[in-house]
Amino acid sequence: MKNKKKFQIAGIAGLAALAAVGASLAYFTDQEQALRFVELGHVDIDLTEDMLEDPQNPDSPWIGYQDPDNVWPGDEISKRPVITAAEDSLDCYVRASVTIESPQGLLPELTIDNLNINREEWFVTPDEDRENTWYCYYIGGSQNGILQANDSVFVFDQVKIPGEWEAEAYGQQIIVDVTAEAIQAENFEPAIATDSQGNIISCAWRNTEGQEIVTEVYEAE
Repeated sequence: MKNKKKFQIAGIAGLAALAAVGASLAYFTDQEQALRFVELGHVDIDLTEDMLEDPQNPDSPWIGYQDPDNVWPGDEISKRPVITAAEDSLDCYVRASVTIESPQGLLPELTIDNLNINREEWFVTPDEDRENTWYCYYIGGSQNGILQANDSVFVFDQVKIPGEWEAEAYGQQIIVDVTAEAIQAENFEPAIATDSQGNIISCAWRNTEGQEIVTEVYEAE
């Protein structure tokens, strides 16, 4: 590719937990192990990342994700964050928070539109409190966004690198940071608004007082 240089891509997968007022309390971790204190039941999710063994062959097997080290402008990076409800989890709603750090000075910037998110399965909205961060609410499946034990969904499986980036991309790094959150489905419904055609125009997790629920992240010691 004339005048085009390789750069680096990095991904960070995290796991967050949400404890709803009046419901069960669960501790999750952004590592493999989890510490949990359970009352009346709990929600429990795992977040993993994988990629195609051969990104050029969609029929190749999925393997654990590794940051590629030979990326060129215009490439399509295989990267699939997967959210799974654990075997003993209660039914739950899930959402992902995606933060993208695009290299300074490179236009167009890498944004959520460079991820091939299925907008029929996920409702995507900017996080008003954090720059370059988006919430992705799962609304698909046969139960309109509810995951049961052992159910899995993936947020996206490909990152499209802008083809317009030229020599200034050499040695640059981008970060796609994904965290996953869950809330017990029983006695809870996401606050969803639709337009006259029934299209979702907003989605949020709110408590009984209409306030946005704040998630907490617990890391293994």
